[in-house]
Amino acid sequence: METANRANASQSEVEGISGGEASLPAQVSEASFRFSYSRTETETRRSSREGSVDPEPKRTRYGALFWSMSRSMGAGSGMFIAAYFLITTGQLKTIWEAAYPTCWLGAIHGSVNCANQVRCPGLFPQCTKAPCLDFIPGFCTGPDDGYPTQYTCSNSVLIANSCVVFGGIMLGMLGFGWVADAFGRRIGGICTAAMMVIGALVMTFVYSTDISTVFIVLSSFFGFLGLGIGGEYPISASRAAEHKQNLKQGSSRERRMLQTRWRGASITLVFSMQGIGILFGSLLTLVAVVVAKQTSPNCSNPSNNEMGYSQRALSFVWRFVYGVGALWLIALFLHRVFFSKEDAAFMRAAKRREARRSHGKPLERGLSEYQRLLAYYWSRLIGTGVTWFINDVILYGNRLYSGPIFNGINQNADLLAQNGWILLNNGVSLVGYYISATIIDQSWCGRRRLQLFGFTMIGVFFAILAGTYDQFRTSNRHALIALYILASFFSQVGPNVVTYVGAAELYPSEVRARAHGLSAFCGKFGALVSTLTFGYVGIRTIFILSAGAAAIGFFTTFMFLPDATGLELCEHDWEWELVVRHRAQDYGGEASHPRHLSLCERWQGRGQRYNQQWRDILQVSEQVSHIIARAMMTTLESYGS
Repeated sequence: METANRANASQSEVEGISGGEASLPAQVSEASFRFSYSRTETETRRSSREGSVDPEPKRTRYGALFWSMSRSMGAGSGMFIAAYFLITTGQLKTIWEAAYPTCWLGAIHGSVNCANQVRCPGLFPQCTKAPCLDFIPGFCTGPDDGYPTQYTCSNSVLIANSCVVFGGIMLGMLGFGWVADAFGRRIGGICTAAMMVIGALVMTFVYSTDISTVFIVLSSFFGFLGLGIGGEYPISASRAAEHKQNLKQGSSRERRMLQTRWRGASITLVFSMQGIGILFGSLLTLVAVVVAKQTSPNCSNPSNNEMGYSQRALSFVWRFVYGVGALWLIALFLHRVFFSKEDAAFMRAAKRREARRSHGKPLERGLSEYQRLLAYYWSRLIGTGVTWFINDVILYGNRLYSGPIFNGINQNADLLAQNGWILLNNGVSLVGYYISATIIDQSWCGRRRLQLFGFTMIGVFFAILAGTYDQFRTSNRHALIALYILASFFSQVGPNVVTYVGAAELYPSEVRARAHGLSAFCGKFGALVSTLTFGYVGIRTIFILSAGAAAIGFFTTFMFLPDATGLELCEHDWEWELVVRHRAQDYGGEASHPRHLSLCERWQGRGQRYNQQWRDILQVSEQVSHIIARAMMTTLESYGS
């Protein structure tokens, strides 16, 4: 009986060490969670050798760098296809306006009797002004000689085409952010790919003789595809950020090459797949228009519509663009099912969570992880969420209306000219991603300064556009186009990249996907707001609103955004381990250094916790915890025998 009591007491002491109970001194207790963390790392490495976690192969010096870049771009394949569908759909509106003018142009301008800006009135006339031609008998019907209902669309249907997808994206960001933290990045990635495959296939093959029905179905499954697109944001960002933690398994040379100072570039390379997807979609659309011989209107062909284009040929164009994306998604889904493996960083976080549940149940009482995240990182969430909101108001408000904007700047341009300018804009923007990847990890730049610079330049160029629009639209259109392209360029050399990178770096592994998903949710809410408002205002007003939004983004960045340049992500994990133990004030590591805190967090006094020797104390105390833990385990084994 006495032996059993002594064994139970020893077991309690061991649980106090591994669980971090307050019975030990502060430094030893700090070391105990460090010991638990290190032990979890050891177990994860052992499991990687057994095949359950993707091991890191040995590589040469330059091979390691190339492998890191290719791995990052592979992780961004979901971002590639998400941007391909989302942004290219904005460009396809130029195709739909030319193919279905009775639906798109008539509803937009409040008339179903005659599409706005008719090029060929002799083909599909407004019958109150011109008689119907013999080769289209019965087309003009009704007491008002308007178009039949199967050729028209309500304005709500067209608005839904842009808005429903953002509703799906926002739900996907929150839902799959939770899935990725709870069940793993691999499971989350498979689910998002499956949903995108279903949505893309239906969008490609939807057919009806009623044009309005086509766009109702298209909008519905665009929203379904949006669920998967939304999930790609937190999953891809988490995998890109955590990939750097996995590099601890390599040689010392690899660790020196691929250490923390290149993390921002690695995540940016993942995000740059968005720019490649946008550019590829623009190029493919332009090529399809040329192949279909629909580059300019032809009013002499009686089979064309009143815009001078063949509806059948342009239907092939947009279905072909969606079909190529569907094939890419099928390949992505199969790759994730059969070849992808779970990240080691997530496995470590899952083991830490399980260890707390097994040995430290009191730590899980009270606040949920979401509530604890909001309570401790509220100002940081403002920094990542609100700036992402502002960025997407500007980015998507201009990208989704890029066709009408370029048409407004360069009026009466044909499909070749419109899509050519869009392609140029997207190509220049892509260069911005790689410039950001080059400078984002430099000490003289960093995340926060890069975003401040980007918002400044965006505000300046859109203010110039707003001030010169009326004058240059008639006298110097090319100057307007150049200014507009430069504004888009500095969106990439700044907030569009930093909002994605920052939300992936500023939170601990256990809640990283959810925090990133919540920040991205705010961003896509901004995209939804701009979609609902920019379609009802003039182009000059769009430029004014964009300049004002950039000013708000600058202020929010200055006040609330920390800078994680040069900070190891494991610091967030150590801090979070103390946060869940209600001992956040005991953390004095590098993440509490004022240079890694926002202005608001410094005002809260978090920078006063910083102790330059905190990590050294932790390492010394870790040795003590090892000795104590081994002694306890030896005692238990002797009792057991």
